[in-house]
Amino acid sequence: MIAALAAARTSVAAAAVVRASMRTLLATPTVAVTRPVTPAAAAMASSVRGYQVRASVKPRCEHCYVVVRKGRRYVLCKKSTRHKQRQG
Repeated sequence: MIAALAAARTSVAAAAVVRASMRTLLATPTVAVTRPVTPAAAAMASSVRGYQVRASVKPRCEHCYVVVRKGRRYVLCKKSTRHKQRQG
């Protein structure tokens, strides 16, 4: 595109070159290149756990504690992250 602008001598011709190049850039389809997911990356993505959403939450062990944030009750655990729960 810069070489085409350098070749254009007048501002009208330069504007036409810019419009034409932008038109071709917008008209060409873009292809998303995806990388293959390695087994280690898939395991790491699945190991990130969210909250168990339940109607009633209860501490499951002696290390669990209840926190109220933004009107919701959460159960968090220092020992086991599998005990994380959210009410509602």
